[in-house]
Amino acid sequence: MRLDMRNLLAASLPLVVLGARKRDVSPSATFQLYAYGDGFGGLPLFYADGLAYIGDPSLANSSDAAVVICKF
Repeated sequence: MRLDMRNLLAASLPLVVLGARKRDVSPSATFQLYAYGDGFGGLPLFYADGLAYIGDPSLANSSDAAVVICKF
């Protein structure tokens, strides 16, 4: 009998859920978003002129370019 990837993932889901633990984080915790892919990795996500981009925001031709920082 051959196991395909879908069956393997479905069988391992209960282990993942049961192994998950809640972390205590401060209410002011922040994190920055990064993009990864073939040929590049760790480029910051930034916002400029109403669109999201990846790369160095200081090289953008926009006066309002800013890195995306999430707060929860």
